[in-house]
Amino acid sequence: TLDELRKLYEDSTMKVSIMQADQDRYLQLIKSLQGKIINFRKENEERDVNILQKDDEIEQLQKKVLSSSIPS
Repeated sequence: TLDELRKLYEDSTMKVSIMQADQDRYLQLIKSLQGKIINFRKENEERDVNILQKDDEIEQLQKKVLSSSIPS
C-alpha cells in the first residue's frame, strides 16, 4: 500500500542520512589523525636534527680532548 511504501522510503532516507553522518565523522577522524601524524613526523625530524648536532658537538669535544692529551 501507499503507507507501507512511504514508511519504507522514510526508513531508507533515515538510514542514508545516518550513513552520511557516520561517513562525515570518519572523515573528520581521518583528518585529525593525518594532522597528528604530520606533527609527529615534524617532531621526529627536529629531534633527529638535534641528535645529529649533539653528535657533532661530542665529536668536536673528543677531538679537542685527544689533541690536548697527546704529548708533543
